[in-house]
Amino acid sequence: MKKLIGFLVALVCMTASVAQEGNWRISVLGGYENFPGNPYTENGYRLGGEVRYYPSNRIYILADFHAGFNQGHGMGTYPSSMEKPGEGRLDWKIRELSGDYGVGWEFVQTRRSALFLQGTLGVNVRKTYLPQTYWEEGYVPDTREKDRTVRTALGFALGYDYHLSPHWVVGVDYSGYFHWKILDRIASLWLISEPSCLQHSVNVRLGWEF
Repeated sequence: MKKLIGFLVALVCMTASVAQEGNWRISVLGGYENFPGNPYTENGYRLGGEVRYYPSNRIYILADFHAGFNQGHGMGTYPSSMEKPGEGRLDWKIRELSGDYGVGWEFVQTRRSALFLQGTLGVNVRKTYLPQTYWEEGYVPDTREKDRTVRTALGFALGYDYHLSPHWVVGVDYSGYFHWKILDRIASLWLISEPSCLQHSVNVRLGWEF
């Protein structure tokens, strides 16, 4: 966790060090996020923020960060060997923290609106909590932490922004994050062997430009 926080701070500092003169935008965002790998439900949500710096009218540098939350449950049957067999709820949770750095392009602009496309490279930290695998009579299983996975993420986003005023901006975007097995293994010196997968989200955003 400390390493990820340090990484996020470094992203913002790198953006500031590159900046000379231009516009800045700070945004908060949140929405739906897909979590591949949860057997009960892949639906979840995310909350995060983004910092943009515009060195030109259409091109911007960005640093973003977000937290993802996913939880699902199912019913498991107590073993028939128990004197009082029954059912218990099984909870499955996923918690994520991610940070990215990249560039964006507003390829369509009007007086108040803009369509943008952006690409990022970042780090994703995921904690997965599984149901307990043992049963006791009259005991409803609790959850336990399965693992903590640190992975790379190739990101892209397509979105729309609307200027409510010279400073306030609202928008919506679709973001995808590709966890590529080959890049993960290179970045981890060949230690990570998780399969490649695509994770995506749909978000609304509110920003302040100055």
